[in-house]
Amino acid sequence: RGYLKAEVNRAGADQQEFAKELSEKVSHLVSRATCGGLTKELGQQVQLDAEEIAAVVIQMLPAAEKLILKLELMGEGSCSRWHQDNYTARAIISYNGCGTQFVQHDNVDFWELENCGNNDCIIRDASKVFSAN
Repeated sequence: RGYLKAEVNRAGADQQEFAKELSEKVSHLVSRATCGGLTKELGQQVQLDAEEIAAVVIQMLPAAEKLILKLELMGEGSCSRWHQDNYTARAIISYNGCGTQFVQHDNVDFWELENCGNNDCIIRDASKVFSAN
């Protein structure tokens, strides 16, 4: 598993400046990923998706100071342990796999989550796991 990361600051930038910086930083991430083996076609799709998602996120969170972009490459050996985010918001696209799974707080045994419990013990009812795909 590996990832590429870039941050786009919003402080003092108007919408046009932000969009330009975003496009440049996404283009740089995609360029690095295609040099590492990502196909050109998938790279183009990632560029479009990242720019569209960013436009929606900044409209939803106009007071946010920065946008963090990550392109994560995950294989079969990736960690799939349940965790709790510390982000204000997260927008994810999965190009393979089952997508992002999530649960309501009342379906989580937080003691197990915080004390290295295994996935079977963290989730109270597996039938109440949702997937955004």
